[in-house]
Amino acid sequence: MAGRKLASVSVLPALIGLLVAAILYSVTIGRYDLSMRDVAYILIDNVHPLVTPYWDPVQEVVVEQVRLPRIMAAVIVGFGLAISGAALQGLFRNPLVDPGIIGVTSGAGFGGTPAPAGDDRPGAGIGMRTPGSR
Repeated sequence: MAGRKLASVSVLPALIGLLVAAILYSVTIGRYDLSMRDVAYILIDNVHPLVTPYWDPVQEVVVEQVRLPRIMAAVIVGFGLAISGAALQGLFRNPLVDPGIIGVTSGAGFGGTPAPAGDDRPGAGIGMRTPGSR
C-alpha cells in the first residue's frame, strides 16, 4: 500500500510538468513561428516587465490574445470532462461506464438535431428566423 501511494505522489508532479510543457509547446505552433524561449519571455513579461522587449508586438498579440486563450479553454474543457467521467465511474462503481447510462448522449443528440434548421447567418438563434431573413 505504501509503494502505491508513493508512486501516485511521484507521478502527479510529472504529469503537471508534462501538461505545462505541452501548453508551452502548443503555443509555439502556428502560422507565426515562435520559439519556446520567446513564448516564455512574453508570458514572464506580463508578471515582471522586462526593460526592453525584443519581440515583435504582433507576436505578443498572437500569444496572449489568440493562442493562449484557446489552449487554456481546451485545458479547462479537458479537466471538466475528466472530472465528470471520474464522477460517473465513482457513482456507478463501474470503470467502463459511459454518459449514455444517465441519458446525456440522448440529450445531446436531441439538442443538436434542431441546430441545422436555424438561420445560417452568424448571431441568429437556433431554429429562429430573424427579421429580413429568407
